[in-house]
Amino acid sequence: MANPNPIHPDDSAGQEAAHERQLAALKLRRTGMAYEDIAIRLGYKCRSSAYYAVKAVLERREREPANEVRAMELGRLDRMLQTLWPRVEFGDLEAMDRALKIMERRAKYEGLDRPSAVALTNPEGTKEYGSGDALTIGERLRALVAFNDRLRARGIAADSASAPDVIDAPKANGTAKGVSGNGSHP
Repeated sequence: MANPNPIHPDDSAGQEAAHERQLAALKLRRTGMAYEDIAIRLGYKCRSSAYYAVKAVLERREREPANEVRAMELGRLDRMLQTLWPRVEFGDLEAMDRALKIMERRAKYEGLDRPSAVALTNPEGTKEYGSGDALTIGERLRALVAFNDRLRARGIAADSASAPDVIDAPKANGTAKGVSGNGSHP
């Protein structure tokens, strides 16, 4: 019995032929051809078969590793630039503008526009953190204890349902007890 699903044939030769036909459908769709016309040209049973053929190729491509997709996209950009280049050399300003856009896109794919250095800053982005600006664990703990003390001074009880999470000051034995806003202990 013949396979009723031409998109997923049982044999490897048939799978290869179906894959090639799906790629052809995608290529035609990228030119703007309607699914009905793709179905007629490639021998699909109906418009929806052509649609599902294109969809199958696109779904497979979503699973391709990023490097393969990047290489494919760079190849496309190269072909576009090769097509434009004679007009660029002739001095066509519109072609030059298009070529620059292709080159900008290529630079993004290749990561050429990345900053040469990245610096950590405060949340506002106004002050760069240097080696002397980093808080030690002790300084962070003291800041949290001071914050907790300010909350208590305002009358916000640690066991209040509306209180934010706060940290109790270290106990005499050197351990700290965490108290959450709902009064439960971690």
